[in-house]
Amino acid sequence: AELLVALSSSPAILTQLSIGETVTIAVALSGLAGGDELELLAATVTYQGDVLGASVITPGHILPDPLDDPLDFLTVEDVGIADAIFLTFGTEPSDRIGQNGVFFSFMVTPQDLGAGTLELSFVDALQYNPADPFDPIVPSISAGAPLNYQVVPEPSGMILGVVALAVLSLMCKGRKKTD
Repeated sequence: AELLVALSSSPAILTQLSIGETVTIAVALSGLAGGDELELLAATVTYQGDVLGASVITPGHILPDPLDDPLDFLTVEDVGIADAIFLTFGTEPSDRIGQNGVFFSFMVTPQDLGAGTLELSFVDALQYNPADPFDPIVPSISAGAPLNYQVVPEPSGMILGVVALAVLSLMCKGRKKTD
């Protein structure tokens, strides 16, 4: 079986985003068979940071709680990137990832008009090997499709702009008649 790391979003449709609107992106794992456990899972999402700004990461529900060690889950939150890695040397099954679901999520807030893609530029995993704990299994893993987004002007701002142009046009026509 192949593992899949895929993206989903809230709102689900990302083609009509507004500046200042909060967008949540979930990075989720699927394909992990019952009884299998991961001792490493890593994913990197990249996007146009000048449009969407910096990421704010939240750990997902598939991570062990509590972690065997606070350093078992490390993240990089920055402009244009959301990166997380889970790596444990814990010896108990509860120290490893043993289920499918959200690995991590992150929020971005559009800063400017524009379009682009959120894409998984890196995914990796190591499966715990009960026959030889010091020789993990390298599973087949793939990254899901990118998410396209577009930040557009707010309709109210566009309407105000059209109204302002109409008023200016009428004012200019009125001045021409009196001159």
